[in-house]
This record gives sequence, C-alpha cells and structure tokens, in this order.
Amino acid sequence: MEEKIGGAVTWLHFFADGVSQDAENIKRSLANAGVDPHPLASGTTDGPGIVVFDTLSPGLCEFLRETSRNGAERVLAVALPESSVNAPELWALLDAGAADAFLWDRVRDTASQIAARLDRWQAVDSLLRSPVVTKKLIGGSPVWKTILRQIVEVARFTDASVLILAA
Repeated sequence: MEEKIGGAVTWLHFFADGVSQDAENIKRSLANAGVDPHPLASGTTDGPGIVVFDTLSPGLCEFLRETSRNGAERVLAVALPESSVNAPELWALLDAGAADAFLWDRVRDTASQIAARLDRWQAVDSLLRSPVVTKKLIGGSPVWKTILRQIVEVARFTDASVLILAA
C-alpha cells in the first residue's frame, strides 16, 4: 500500500533488531499523522524515506549512503527511544547521507514532526519543478540538486534574503 504525502511516495525501513512492538506503534503514529509509508523494497529508494534504528553502526551509515544515494535522495534517520545515540553522533548520520535526524519521543508528537518535514520537502520539490526554476537553472547532478534545494528552502521558508554569487 503506497500513500502519497504531498505527492511523494515515502518508504519506511527498520534498521534494528527485535523492534516489532515499536514498529507497530511507530507505523500507527505515522498513520495518525497522515504518513502511511510503504516498506522499502530492494532497489526502490526513489523519493523520501524514513529509516528507524536502535544503534548507530557502520552498517547503518552504509545503508544511509546507499538509500540516500550519497545525499541525492532525502532520508530521515529516526533513533528509537532506547537508542544510545548522542548529539555528536548524529553528525555521522548526516555525513552518511541522512537529510535530517530525529529521536522518536513517545511524549512529543514525533510523527507529526516527520509529516511536517516530508510536507516541507514536497513543497521545496514542487518549487524546484516549477517553470521559473526549470527554465532558468539547468543541471541535474546530485550536488546541484542539493544546492538548489537548500536555496529554495531558505527562500521559501524564511524571511532571509538570498544572494547567489557565481565564482
């Protein structure tokens, strides 16, 4: 079953051992927040994804590199509450290709935060596909797309001025 969040198909993968109870609770919370992702199938990492994990490991970092295509696709890394991940270790997730990282919190509404992040990404991608952008800015490399996403996100979601200089 595939649900489109803001027009984007989202996938979900649990990179943890013995999380069946947590998995069901997380899926239910995500569904209540309007996110109903499909399980990650082999070779189908198009679009944004969510990776839930319990331990930061080299295997997780490699998995993030592969599923994010070295940052070309956006993947949320979500640590389970029992994980021992601390703030400095979160940088390793971002370096491995995660677009953002969350700690699943049973008290706070983490699922709504995830839904909001996915909606925001969809809004940025919609702007990137608009004629104003596609007719004026040309390029398709992962680095170029990442830079454009950052520029569009700042321009769309802040009051900050954006100045682009060509070197």
